[in-house]
Amino acid sequence: MPEDKAVPATPPTKVDGGTVYLPAHALRLAAERIACHGLLFARVDSEEWSAIESLWMTDQELDLWRGVERVFAVMPYAEDASTESSTIFGRAFAAYGAIVEAARLVAPGTWIDTVHLVPVAAGNNGFNVRLTGPERPRLWAAVFGDPLKVHGRRRAWRNRVECRPLQYHLPHGPAFLLDESRARIIETVIGNLDNLRKLAPDHGWWFANRAYQRAHDLFLPRRHRLTALFGVLEAIYGPFRREPCDAGLGVAVVAALERAGRDTSNLSAYVERELRQARNRLAHGSDLAVSIDFASVEANLLEIVRTGLNQSLDWICGCKDSEAPRTLGAFQLTIGRVVAEED
Repeated sequence: MPEDKAVPATPPTKVDGGTVYLPAHALRLAAERIACHGLLFARVDSEEWSAIESLWMTDQELDLWRGVERVFAVMPYAEDASTESSTIFGRAFAAYGAIVEAARLVAPGTWIDTVHLVPVAAGNNGFNVRLTGPERPRLWAAVFGDPLKVHGRRRAWRNRVECRPLQYHLPHGPAFLLDESRARIIETVIGNLDNLRKLAPDHGWWFANRAYQRAHDLFLPRRHRLTALFGVLEAIYGPFRREPCDAGLGVAVVAALERAGRDTSNLSAYVERELRQARNRLAHGSDLAVSIDFASVEANLLEIVRTGLNQSLDWICGCKDSEAPRTLGAFQLTIGRVVAEED
């Protein structure tokens, strides 16, 4: 009898493409889906979330977190993303990082930096690739915005009983509300930042902006964040120290916030007394002996330096093509400072 020859199996068809999900913790959407800078921010229900998240994560507090709004930045891709080294994560991080940088200049709120996110590439072939690491924690139990009341629970299984008392989870930071109007403003700010990169990639404004972005990193202690914010304050508005005939830092802050239409009642005295005292205590460590409300100082500083960064950005980008890039020292002159020029 003739020898049977096995028919070679047809290799499975390779299916590329899929969708990248970047968790946008602390983000609240005014609509179901909002597009911004190449990403689509969308709410994900519990069924879709369970398809891209590990079961051990979704099952921990399924009854508690099932109704919590989960927002992801979604980006489709067409190439192969079967490994963590795929370029799709880099492209998604670049788009998301640009949005985070601009959004922090637009309005108060919490944005988690890309170095701390756990993105998932959900392939059309049914496999998920997750980017993990020691600096990329799952933050599904983190609370942003309003405090969260967690009811007590008792579970029994065989001889094991688990009890959890009533808890109140305090927020880690304010939530950020994203609507269509803010999405368009964010895209405009991204364009302004790109223009400044072309105009003056090594401008001193970038050093202030990097410190400002660092001050939003919730994984840093508040003392470190405040140190960065005080550096931004003096870089944009000038130092606390006054030159002869100089009106001072408080007057400069008032001038900038009045341009933005903000309430400046008692602001000059607050800057010269309260902020100066907080800065000195922080620099010399005396706050360890005498407590100070650094939480309110941080919130006020963020508002002040955000306004100054935006105004200085617009002023620097407003120069003509034939002019040399405008300096931060020249900007400080426009808000009433008299700053000595360094040699």
